[in-house]
Amino acid sequence: MVILTRRRPDKLLAEPEIFKPTQHPGIWINGSWEMGPIVMVSSTRLPDEPEFDWMRMCVRVPDNLEDVERATALIKRSKTDKLTRQRLEETMFDFMYVDGINVLEYTERLKDQLKEAENARVEAELRYSTEIQQLKADLAALKAKIDDQEKST
Repeated sequence: MVILTRRRPDKLLAEPEIFKPTQHPGIWINGSWEMGPIVMVSSTRLPDEPEFDWMRMCVRVPDNLEDVERATALIKRSKTDKLTRQRLEETMFDFMYVDGINVLEYTERLKDQLKEAENARVEAELRYSTEIQQLKADLAALKAKIDDQEKST
């Protein structure tokens, strides 16, 4: 989980053993990277480096033309960046877990379960469709038999 904030969370950081600073100013962590930590980012405390620009822009709505143009430039730059969407997602979700399972693996499991459920539904529909066709054929044969008996009497 990532918490983005504009203000430095002094009260929360004053509590011992909750968040520990990372190698980057303005970024704190609670928990281990292996278990999917909580990362807190204070955009106003981040170094003034281009790699952190997108984080600063994420925590507020641009309120003047200069900020809008800067946000647009960041978007354009990210579109031309060599980082693919898939790689970005893998990087973002690498430390996120649901019920102790990595988010990407959890999503794949859910997709597999949905496919299995859909396949079972289709098979059931086909089976019922076949049974209904057989019942219709049996009913038509029975009607024909009754009609033949009525004609002969």
